Amino acid sequence: MKILSNFPTIDLDQLNASAKFMERIENKYIVDSQQLQDFFKKVHKDYYILQIKDKIIFSYQNMYMDTNDYHFYHEHEKKKNKRIKLRTRQYMDSDMAFFEYKQREWTLVRKFRYQCPTEHHGKMTNDAHKFYAQLVNEFNEKHNKHLVSPSISTHYQRITLCSKNSDERVTIDFNLELGDLRNPKNKSKTFKHFAIIENKSSHKTTTSHKILREMWIQKAKSCSKYCLGVYYFNKAKTRKTFEHTIKHIESMQKTAIKKPTKNAKKLSTLQIPMNH
Repeated sequence: MKILSNFPTIDLDQLNASAKFMERIENKYIVDSQQLQDFFKKVHKDYYILQIKDKIIFSYQNMYMDTNDYHFYHEHEKKKNKRIKLRTRQYMDSDMAFFEYKQREWTLVRKFRYQCPTEHHGKMTNDAHKFYAQLVNEFNEKHNKHLVSPSISTHYQRITLCSKNSDERVTIDFNLELGDLRNPKNKSKTFKHFAIIENKSSHKTTTSHKILREMWIQKAKSCSKYCLGVYYFNKAKTRKTFEHTIKHIESMQKTAIKKPTKNAKKLSTLQIPMNH
């Protein structure tokens, strides 16, 4: 992965100033390690890479909230045009945590959040209930704020790119681990053989989108790390919406096992030189 050392760097303040996008259009793509390397080679002239101190790879942990019957998941599974996700997120490298409310309405995604103490990560505190209730009322949602509780955890590593035109942010998530917060006896599930590229912008046609199309990589159909967790821990009544993505992930896994190459190494073992 020496190609990462060719990216010019950007710090967190510069990133937030140029490409924060709390309201945005999001697209996701599932790629294997060879496709990821090819993608990096094609975009390094047009993007900055986020660097904080000497790091360009960061660890995230999300704790998702849902109702007892996984109402938020089923809104996604039913392809509702208006749906939400509720979670806390901890930035493991900086020891910071946020409570976040994400609302999708058609193609537009809005994110609202506030910083919370790390000990509140994964909890529906009084502040979290108030924040959630305020947004639910503002958007005329009907969910009962008292019926949500921690359901699924996701842990992964992330690389973040920012367009030099300041019109797009791209995240690359890998080494995904899923956990069942409602049944600790369930073993966590890990996925080392693919990465999720996600572009976030105020418009549909971005540089990364064009490059991925040139690489014949199509947008993932209904790819949500939270919903994958609900799916893999058999919490869902229905899961047809995500079957295409699941089949794609499992097909990639079989290919990685049958044809081990240098590029099929676990992404966690790849060395990232820091020469910039």
